[in-house]
Amino acid sequence: MDCLQASEIVTAALDGELLDAGALGRAREHCAACPRCRAIERLGRRVQETGATHAPPELLAKLEDLGTAQAIRVRRAMERHDPGIVAAEPAAARGAWEWTPRFTAFASAAVVVLISLAAGSVALLGARDEAADTAAELMLADDDMPAPSAAPESMMAEDATGMRAAEQPAAPPYVVYDGIVHVMTGVPAPSALATAGTVTTDLGTGTTGTYAAFTSGAGGPVFVRDAGGTYLAFAPVVRGFGRAAYALVSDVPIARFGQWPSLPAGMAGPQSPDGAPVFMLFGFDDLGVDVYAPTPGGIDDGFAIAPGTAAGDPAGGNPNWTWWERVR
Repeated sequence: MDCLQASEIVTAALDGELLDAGALGRAREHCAACPRCRAIERLGRRVQETGATHAPPELLAKLEDLGTAQAIRVRRAMERHDPGIVAAEPAAARGAWEWTPRFTAFASAAVVVLISLAAGSVALLGARDEAADTAAELMLADDDMPAPSAAPESMMAEDATGMRAAEQPAAPPYVVYDGIVHVMTGVPAPSALATAGTVTTDLGTGTTGTYAAFTSGAGGPVFVRDAGGTYLAFAPVVRGFGRAAYALVSDVPIARFGQWPSLPAGMAGPQSPDGAPVFMLFGFDDLGVDVYAPTPGGIDDGFAIAPGTAAGDPAGGNPNWTWWERVR
């Protein structure tokens, strides 16, 4: 019996599912001889014995309003704990790959239990435990389990930089208006527009120029008329964080379509993939993307997003660090 089958069977047994006695016996024999599978079984038993304990949502909301990074980490762990991940059908009916979601559910539950115990005490505000680190330590807590190998951080940074340089995909059609990055949309121009300023762009022609910018009201898209008289609409690039919207900002024009925005000119860029020394991980936004705050400090003046976010992100694919400020 291999690790996938053994892990699936023992975790199903912990869920109280009816299993073939012979298969369960063979799975337990495998776990007795396999450090990794034994650690999975031990983790499941610990979670089962501890029970489901959650930090009160009211407490998390109050701490988030105060900008407490610890509360954000707790909420991330709670939101990732989804009991529905563990299916109810018999083990024999599931594919071998499905032990991974089940194992993830155990790991997420362990994170929630450990953090919420801290949340139940006054120590939550000053707790310095990292949820991900705690879960990893618990899952790998076995005397005879080998520690995972890792490449030096400098090598990882060089590899990441090399990959970004090799790919460098073209950016969407961006323009900068009033210090905020806008992206072209398919919104038709309304019948009444008012001149509101100018933008510097090539509108995809290859020749950069200054164009009048029009709006139909505060908070709506910006319209730019091309050489053929067609109005092109551009909407602000924004992302949600908590109860607020943050816009992608740039203090220099984006002179041509296909050009990516980056950090403001006066802001030093990070020297490592984790944002150091200028940024530190603060939490995550409404899409689950990591948010970085200036070092030291919070996000009152804005926050940074690391390069290479997924395609569905507001700045998906950008190879640069970007800066986001709250929409007032």
